[in-house]
Amino acid sequence: MGRKTGDQSTANDELARIAKQKNIFLPMDLSDKKQKTMIDFAAKKSRDFEKAYASSVLLNWVAMVCWFEVG
Repeated sequence: MGRKTGDQSTANDELARIAKQKNIFLPMDLSDKKQKTMIDFAAKKSRDFEKAYASSVLLNWVAMVCWFEVG
């Protein structure tokens, strides 16, 4: 997990640098809805967390596919 975290941090830094160059605002905080989701995930244990996380990933993936097909 350490390498993934490091890679993600590097990617985030690069994204922030590019956004700044292009005068694009990137939010620094989670929306209330996303914050609630994080709290809900943190309260779950083991298998319940895995189920909730997998469901969330699937729903987000479906939403993105629909967005690209319609958009």
